[in-house]
Amino acid sequence: MRFAWVLGLSIGLLAGACAKKGGEVDTTKDVYTEEEAPKVQIEVLNGVSREIPWAEVPESQRWFTEYGDHGTYKLRVPIVKVIIFSRDKEGKPVPPEQGWRVEYEEVGLNPKHWRHAYAGKDH
Repeated sequence: MRFAWVLGLSIGLLAGACAKKGGEVDTTKDVYTEEEAPKVQIEVLNGVSREIPWAEVPESQRWFTEYGDHGTYKLRVPIVKVIIFSRDKEGKPVPPEQGWRVEYEEVGLNPKHWRHAYAGKDH
């Protein structure tokens, strides 16, 4: 159920990313160039959304990458959305660094590439 929700949000985000770039973006590729990266990355923290300019996103948090032979990219997809749910022991929203349970989801420009992880003091 949560994946369907994330996928729905991702499709909306992709439409927004295309509009921000001023043209259509292919959301089916596995390797994207720097020029095809979005202008912003969307971060949703405990239900509150904000846009982070691409240049301000740390390099390690911009791309899903996998290398092929001879140092070429086998996979290079921009991460366009990061969703973070962070709760304390009672289930109340808190900043991630204070979270008892923190859930991260990252969605790529090609929505078939996504990552889901848990962190927090209960892990």
